[in-house]
Amino acid sequence: MWVAGARPRTLPAAIVPVVVGTGGYSASGELHATVLGELPCRWPCADFDRQLSWLNAILALIVALGIQIGTNYVNDYGRWSAGH
Repeated sequence: MWVAGARPRTLPAAIVPVVVGTGGYSASGELHATVLGELPCRWPCADFDRQLSWLNAILALIVALGIQIGTNYVNDYGRWSAGH
């Protein structure tokens, strides 16, 4: 019952943005290093360490899944309390 309430078919709606964002960040780090080369530092984040943190990616995925599942439960509760 709890698994059905989590609606597993909706979980890709939480997974895909995290995967795309992580991949985009990873690719932008390579782009920054290869195409832009060594530019003078004009922005505060120009010397930011752009190495991908897998811990942050996994934590973002866990949070996204938690929000998606929680939203599904709240939606079911709202429908139940409204009598639908």
